[in-house]
Amino acid sequence: MRFHSKTVEILSKAQGKTMIAKIKGRSFMVSQDYVEELVGYRVERRGKDYMISSLYSPVWDRRTLGTMIRDESDRGYWVTSDEPLRGYREYFRRITSDEFASQTTHLPHDPDGFPIVTPPDEATLRMARSMPRQL
Repeated sequence: MRFHSKTVEILSKAQGKTMIAKIKGRSFMVSQDYVEELVGYRVERRGKDYMISSLYSPVWDRRTLGTMIRDESDRGYWVTSDEPLRGYREYFRRITSDEFASQTTHLPHDPDGFPIVTPPDEATLRMARSMPRQL
């Protein structure tokens, strides 16, 4: 499936540089211009060097399925998915809590230290939710 360049440009705002953090038992995805709390996470299948998991994304307004593949260097992992775009791949590396704090100082936090959930702009939401389901 091919997407119009404007669609890819809008969705790249939702992708961008992404960090996933587990804070006091809650999981958050911090992306280029929004923060979402990841809920309903469950492991669907686990192998030696990979794991398939699913979660509900309030931004995409659907359950997404992704495969996490361990990097041979053991410094990070690849996430592959057909949501929101077929063939999506992103590399994640582990960072320290201090690195995370320094890279997210611009984000508002509630009194308990959790990032305040901030949805992407309306154009990104509309585009994301109009994407056909790949699963």
